[in-house]
Amino acid sequence: MEFASDHNLEWFEHLSVPDVAAIVREQLSTVVFAAGGTNRWYMLNYLDDWPKDASYWPDYLKHDGERFLEILRMFFDHGVHTVFTYAMVPGQFQKGRGKDYLANALTTGMDRIAGNAEFMQFYADYGVRVRFFGDYQEVLAGSEYQATLDKFE
Repeated sequence: MEFASDHNLEWFEHLSVPDVAAIVREQLSTVVFAAGGTNRWYMLNYLDDWPKDASYWPDYLKHDGERFLEILRMFFDHGVHTVFTYAMVPGQFQKGRGKDYLANALTTGMDRIAGNAEFMQFYADYGVRVRFFGDYQEVLAGSEYQATLDKFE
């Protein structure tokens, strides 16, 4: 199916998912998805007040993971073949995020990518292969987070 310049939003809104996927596949196959602001999203949607400590983290991971997979499913269902996203960014290593933030991000957030049942099922259902790029090995090697690094090998 080809997208013509004379088509409008109403036409597009009535397309089936396979029709949208056919159009997307003709135009692109790779996207970069930067899911920044997820802590703010969670706090605005699920908390009544700013958290005093990291006790919200398990619930945050649950909702954030569900939303992340929902968005990834949408990309793949709508014809995108490859998605690049980040696992860690330099800002996560900076002070001011709370004393437990980095440990939580590494030991629970990244561990989820490597072994959470819902993520593993998603990988199987969509034929996803996870690859990591960057100097994460240098950053984590020999640190207190070595066990997390070992899960990705």
